[in-house]
Amino acid sequence: MSDRTGPGELDIVNHIISLAQQLDMRVTAEGVETESQEVLLRAAGCNSFQGYRFSCPASADGITNQLAAQTRGSLRAS
Repeated sequence: MSDRTGPGELDIVNHIISLAQQLDMRVTAEGVETESQEVLLRAAGCNSFQGYRFSCPASADGITNQLAAQTRGSLRAS
């Protein structure tokens, strides 16, 4: 989904999200890169997002180290 989304593309996204909601499924949008994409997807009912808008790709070790560092920081602040 680009920032210059056409009506057809947005219709497809809305139908997919609607179908998932009818099936009581959560919807994760992948490849979200801009605020405007997030706003459109959030308004359409998307539950969660991933992509460069939120974080660059990271290895499992990198994420583990980042979470451990945050936990240590939280424990020191208490």
